[in-house]
Amino acid sequence: TKFTDLLLDMAKEDLQSLTSYLEHTAQQLKEVPETLEQMIEKIKLIDCTESSFADTEQRFGPITDQLAILERYEIEIDDDVTEEVNGLSKKWDVFCASMDEAREQMEASKTQFKTTLLQQSEALTKKVSKFCEDFQSNGPFAAEGTTSTAALASLADARTMIAEIRTTETSLRASLQHFGVNQESYKEILDTEGDLGFLEQLWGVAHDFDTSFEGWSKGGFADIDTDDMEQQAAARLKKIVKLNREVKDKDWDMVQHYRKKITNFKATMPLIQDLKNPAMRERHWQQLMDDIGKKFDPQSSDFTLGTIVELG
Repeated sequence: TKFTDLLLDMAKEDLQSLTSYLEHTAQQLKEVPETLEQMIEKIKLIDCTESSFADTEQRFGPITDQLAILERYEIEIDDDVTEEVNGLSKKWDVFCASMDEAREQMEASKTQFKTTLLQQSEALTKKVSKFCEDFQSNGPFAAEGTTSTAALASLADARTMIAEIRTTETSLRASLQHFGVNQESYKEILDTEGDLGFLEQLWGVAHDFDTSFEGWSKGGFADIDTDDMEQQAAARLKKIVKLNREVKDKDWDMVQHYRKKITNFKATMPLIQDLKNPAMRERHWQQLMDDIGKKFDPQSSDFTLGTIVELG
């Protein structure tokens, strides 16, 4: 009849669903996590399976009841269905054993992952200490032996290294939280980042001045605009002085170097302005050459601000 056919189809579907769940879940429970992400997913699987354990066990009764009803009505049931029903008890035993093994294996995995993460944390601590020590020893705190371009490149490398450390630190902190371990922030990095930020600003100002000075030095003497140069130099000196107040306890050589360099440059502007005075005559230039003991041609295109600086 349609009723018994429907009942048989429902029993087969329920049986297939239960069997598939038991086999598939048991296989998943046997898999050993190789990454922290897999371990977290495995924990979720174990928790979910445990929470539905009673409900899963209760699915057996309705299936056997449905088949018992069909047998009373002498409905022919395929041998493979009967065999699968008879094998449910064994599958359940395997399923329960898989759960027990999964719990034990998970504890071992937790210990292993926690140990690995703590080792990584220790390695990062050493890396941070070495980086900060190297930065304090070799960072561009002095102007001697470097250029503003090289200093900024060095600072960019340091910034990249800090970003890498921060990424690793964030990842470790999130991972260790799964084990109730708090990954503290590195004070050394915070201090180094503070120094780095000020150095980037200071060397940025220094680079701006160096770049401008290079351009001015190559320009012809006749094209020199002392008012513009003095205004730009004053603006950069003001920035240096302002930043110096922020790091006055640091005693960084590059600050004093560029403060002096820009101040001296500004001090030459009145002299340059005097040399550009239309009242300057050939005898005046000759007198200047006699005074410094050097020859030059003030009318030459090669006579630049750079030439004047070299002449002293």
